[in-house]
Amino acid sequence: MNQQPPVKQHSSAQPLPGGKVDPWDVLFEAFLVLLKHWKLLIIGPLIAGVVAYSGSFLLAKSYRSYAYVGPLDETLGKRSAALIQSPVVLDAAVRGLPEKLFSPIPANQSRAYVTQRIRFRPIDAADPKLQQLYIFEAVDSQPARAQAILTAVIGAWMTAMKPPPGKLASLDRMKEAFELQSANLSTAIATLMQHPELLRADVKTGYAPVNVGDLIKLRTDGIIKIEELKAAMAGLGDDIVVLPPTMPEASVGASRRLIVMLTVGITFVVLSGFLLVRGLFLPWLVNSAYGPKVRQLGDVIWRRSPAA
Repeated sequence: MNQQPPVKQHSSAQPLPGGKVDPWDVLFEAFLVLLKHWKLLIIGPLIAGVVAYSGSFLLAKSYRSYAYVGPLDETLGKRSAALIQSPVVLDAAVRGLPEKLFSPIPANQSRAYVTQRIRFRPIDAADPKLQQLYIFEAVDSQPARAQAILTAVIGAWMTAMKPPPGKLASLDRMKEAFELQSANLSTAIATLMQHPELLRADVKTGYAPVNVGDLIKLRTDGIIKIEELKAAMAGLGDDIVVLPPTMPEASVGASRRLIVMLTVGITFVVLSGFLLVRGLFLPWLVNSAYGPKVRQLGDVIWRRSPAA
């Protein structure tokens, strides 16, 4: 029985002299492959988009509570961002959460639950080194729980920003020293003002009067330092919260339009890649020097018996 020679398939990309492939020929072949299946490339992504749009209604709803704090400088903002993610703040926030809202959440997972839902970032400004407002955000499946998380975290953060007992005692001693200095300066200024003769120089005795202006300036600087120490001892005041945590009304999440557009785009790319591999790359590979190996691989994959 005479064997007929195998039919030689047409190669998609014609090689140039020297065994090179013409890239323009490959480009035109790829365009023809896609053009032949234009219906699939239109209908397929449209069907995927419809399915994605329908499925978007099944996604769980999320609610976002937010609050504005500040203004804070860059150093204080970075310190706050690190402190908010620390166990000091998170554990205190967890203890302050209402039990009726967090009863379904295991106690050993409460900290991780809060960490995943809290965001703290600066509001965009022209110069990040300037003082600016920062925004706290909490996202949860329940509006009340999102607000409760944010309220507890902000309260714990403000408490943690207060100096520790050792530092507080040191600041208090400094404040008392400046208060004593300010009181002594006030007494000296009052005495000089009551005795004008003390403000006149005496050439005979070499007496040089004290400059009252310098004493007043020194006392003013001391008063300013006292107020700064008081602020440092008190930590962040209640007025640091410009806008308290809001109660979310509308759900937030990925836009349905964005979901549909991404699905349509990805489906189009995947289908185009599949068609190019099947209609361009595989025929070229079969007709190349690796053709026999490719056919053997196909026989193994499809479990076909090789021709005798």
